[in-house]
Amino acid sequence: MEALNVANYIVDNWSDKFEITNLKLNKLVYYSQVESLRKYNRPLFDDIIEAWQYGPVEPMVYHAFSSYGRNCIRKSTGSVIFDETSKNLIDSVMNRLGMLSAFDLVTLSHKPDGAWASVYSPNRDNPITPEAILASNDGLDNNDVVTIEQAVQSTIAAMPNALRLLENS
Repeated sequence: MEALNVANYIVDNWSDKFEITNLKLNKLVYYSQVESLRKYNRPLFDDIIEAWQYGPVEPMVYHAFSSYGRNCIRKSTGSVIFDETSKNLIDSVMNRLGMLSAFDLVTLSHKPDGAWASVYSPNRDNPITPEAILASNDGLDNNDVVTIEQAVQSTIAAMPNALRLLENS
């Protein structure tokens, strides 16, 4: 299987639920690979993931959707048929991480104990190998992800009077 197949599945099945840009798509493809390595101890696809400035990128996926720029991707480059195990795995990643913004995912992928941080070097597109992923904490603590929206709502709940004072000032 190729990473582009995973990307096409995400676009075909999830772009009507979440805004998916090229930046976000690459992170979701990456976390699908992480999930497969963690859960089944095998890669979901064989393509090389590289450590770019804004996190993990699969170059073929990036180039296939680069014409969208920063805009939302609405159409895949082709359909693909997956087995139920692969669909369930990708759907699990999307249910957990699909609501995050591209920059929430960039932040998540840039953790100091993550695979990206262990191999990234400016101006070099170093590979993020399955071994680097398994040696990292990527995919182990995604339940601790806090989105910007969640942080704002938590602040509103914790300090409603302070925020009302700011509104009225």
